[in-house]
Amino acid sequence: EARMQPTVELYLFKGDTNDLQDMVVAAALKVGQEVSYAQQRVCTITVQEDGKPDKLLTCEAGSNLRNVLIANEVNPYRSLTRWTNCNGKQLCGTCIVDVENGLNLCSMKSMDEASTLRDNPDSYRLSCVTDVYGDITVKVQGPVGADQWTR
Repeated sequence: EARMQPTVELYLFKGDTNDLQDMVVAAALKVGQEVSYAQQRVCTITVQEDGKPDKLLTCEAGSNLRNVLIANEVNPYRSLTRWTNCNGKQLCGTCIVDVENGLNLCSMKSMDEASTLRDNPDSYRLSCVTDVYGDITVKVQGPVGADQWTR
């Protein structure tokens, strides 16, 4: 019986945000994911946090999720990392959010990010390296995996 081997696709990118958006749409279509909102130029981010009403934020397509959250006084950090984080340089792995809806409308997860978040669900992202290309819903301050217990 033939056995399928897992494959990894690597993308090298050079271009502007419109070129990146086109690449994200093409990748989503390739695997049959929904892309109806991917052509939007203004995106809505619905932020969920336990004990608080949902917050609606808007941003331009291609905006960095962490920057949008911070600019709108939404804290993606836990504990002391609110003050001791790396300021969005992907060095600390503490700006974890759960993209509950619209994951396919975000930039693709890198191998480094996947490794950092390996003990968490696939919908978990580091907000500092996640760009938004459509309407999404994110949960902040949710539970994290064992590797993030100090964060």
